[in-house]
Amino acid sequence: MSLATAATLDTEVGREGGPVIAARISFLGDDAYPTGGSVDFSDFVAVALGINATQLDILGVFAQNLSDHELLYDRANDKLIVRVASTAAEVANTTDLSGTTFEALVIAQ
Repeated sequence: MSLATAATLDTEVGREGGPVIAARISFLGDDAYPTGGSVDFSDFVAVALGINATQLDILGVFAQNLSDHELLYDRANDKLIVRVASTAAEVANTTDLSGTTFEALVIAQ
């Protein structure tokens, strides 16, 4: 089976959208993961990059280390969601992920 015709969901970054940030960020997980994801992820990334959060638009987050966790970015609610890769279920509420080091490639403008 071949891929269907591609559709652009947002304007392209680089040609129209301005400069692109691609940063690999390493961090420990929440000590009590909240259902629905870690809030204000763009603020967290802005602090890590040393920039103002109002100047940051996160376009995607991609896990870089192999573990039994997947990272998903909920752009509408600015939350980082962690799922268990082997089951595809979100990590349970209040799970202690502080012993887990996540590495994420964050694409933003």
